Amino acid sequence: MNEHDFFTRYAELMKSIEPSEELVAATLARAKEQTTHSTRKTRFHKPYKPYAIAACFVAGALIVGGVGYAVAAAGGAVPSPQSATQTAAHGFTVRAWASDGETILPSEDGRIVFDRTHSQWTQAGEAEGYFTGCTFTVEGEGISRVQASISAGELYRQDVTTISQTSDPIAFNRAVDWSDRFRGLDSTLSSCDSAVVVKWDAEEGGDLNGEEPRSDQEIQAALLKRYGSVIDLALADAPGIEDGTTCFGLFNPDAEGDPLSLFDGATLTVTATFEDGSTSTQVITLHEAMFRVEPRYADNPTYFNMTSEMTSREVKDADPETRMVTPLANGDGTYSIASVFGEVVSDTNDSFPNASTQANEFASALMPNGVDENEDIVDETEPLGINASELDVLGPDDTVAAQNIATSTDEHGNYQANLIDCGSTVIHAPEVTFGDTPPLGRTKNEFFYLQGFGGDSAYADKWLQSRFGIAFNEDGSLATDGFTFATITIDVENTGDADEDFVGGCENLATLVVIDDEGNVSRISRTSYELVEEVAAPSRADDYVGTLYTAPARSHVTCTFAYAIPSHFATDENVYVMVNGKLFPVNA
Repeated sequence: MNEHDFFTRYAELMKSIEPSEELVAATLARAKEQTTHSTRKTRFHKPYKPYAIAACFVAGALIVGGVGYAVAAAGGAVPSPQSATQTAAHGFTVRAWASDGETILPSEDGRIVFDRTHSQWTQAGEAEGYFTGCTFTVEGEGISRVQASISAGELYRQDVTTISQTSDPIAFNRAVDWSDRFRGLDSTLSSCDSAVVVKWDAEEGGDLNGEEPRSDQEIQAALLKRYGSVIDLALADAPGIEDGTTCFGLFNPDAEGDPLSLFDGATLTVTATFEDGSTSTQVITLHEAMFRVEPRYADNPTYFNMTSEMTSREVKDADPETRMVTPLANGDGTYSIASVFGEVVSDTNDSFPNASTQANEFASALMPNGVDENEDIVDETEPLGINASELDVLGPDDTVAAQNIATSTDEHGNYQANLIDCGSTVIHAPEVTFGDTPPLGRTKNEFFYLQGFGGDSAYADKWLQSRFGIAFNEDGSLATDGFTFATITIDVENTGDADEDFVGGCENLATLVVIDDEGNVSRISRTSYELVEEVAAPSRADDYVGTLYTAPARSHVTCTFAYAIPSHFATDENVYVMVNGKLFPVNA
């Protein structure tokens, strides 16, 4: 039968088929339900060939929203698709996952164009690599297992999750400002090697357009986990395969090399196993190329790089600049970025060809965290570059002028700020006490240094332990030997009749120093993180000194600072408190 005879008979057959009213009503209701309630991402499908459509109708099956309806054809009943052999009907699609988490890049000429927008370098000790951002979903009805392998480089798993700034602020802050140091900490992100924000819940994209984000943000974060050259995941272990929130990406284990050229010419093999045990396998060859990018905010070029959107339009005759993760200007005023595209060269019902290779090699082991494993614990002291002979040593009854900020402009109009002595506000000799009791009865979660870690106690614990060799119990007591608490209390007095500002903070009011035999002055460096910084006075932020406080007229302001320092300094007669460049003995 030639093509003309086929379509003639097909037209005659269709005239003899009249669907029942019940079928029409059910079909329309099903289509409406799918349109209204679907939560799947927007997908772009390749156009179907006419003869394939004809063949579907000749088979007598009308498929709507994944449900099969059997219809009677001339000459006898046609079996429902559910009762027919499933192997030939099963199939899946590999689709590139777009950077905004909502849509898929449309393919051109059957290509799978990978969006590289959310790439991520990682380097920690001996473990290093590059999450390319080239990720893909595996889509199909009834998939129960996905296996994938790559002939060069490795693969990683990406799971997208929603994180609320209100209900999970620690995970929110970590995802927004990801560092390899967060690996393995007990939180929402504890099982990933890296994380990247793929979508902000901002009103009209406000934060992406340069405005401050809201305080009650939600983000869509992609959690990245290195898996190895072969991935094997059952739907039960990765339910996100079904709705597209679990993707797979290309991982380059060599962070020092070219991030994408490794995959040029590589073979990606993907196999889907279906609920009835049948399989389908696609073999995809990968290539690198340059692709056009477009800004999401054309009227705000300042944020072009951070909001550009990659397209599937290849820039011909352009050498891939694969190390660049921001758009490059083309000669015609457009922009482009290097990425990878794939072409399906084989689509069969074969089983996974690399089943004998170890799968999920790195799935259960995190890459090492980056808490400076190669650095030693910091020295106990840090030289200040001054000699004690240059400083005044004061007694217990002496005072030193508090300091304020004076601003001016130089001959070129540049803004300048200088510290000057206050007119009527003075600082009395500090009182220093040592002991094992937490200062002011504070617990660990109340210590001042946690503000610098965004309240992230787990990360702070790891950082202090690895860099300073110190740890605290939950009640604030010391968990490591060889340390003691040092609490410094300072009385600031305004003797004048008007309120006066003064510069607060430990660096100005309460720096613990030690003087060696040659008179060199060094700060006790373990005081880098304060446990207490409390000034009983109104305050305001200042761009130059951090915080300014106001001493009311004819009043005293109590300032309290506390640290944990090596115990031997508690009895060292060469320890001083430096206040505004003057020295007060501690153990005289």
